Amino acid sequence: MVTLAKRGDKYNVPVLEFYGLSTDEKPMHDDNGASIPNGSVFLEIDTLKVFFYETETDEWITKAK
Repeated sequence: MVTLAKRGDKYNVPVLEFYGLSTDEKPMHDDNGASIPNGSVFLEIDTLKVFFYETETDEWITKAK
């Protein structure tokens, strides 16, 4: 699945950005209980690892499988 998040200066899908520690549980829903949009980002500020949310598998991934 491909998600078009931004075209030019206008956003099509609200991709979320999260920041936390590697020991923090990565969110599976936003503050309103809605699903995390495809392509959202989680940055572990203590390890500098970047994770992307994949809706097909419902998981945070950090590298190509």
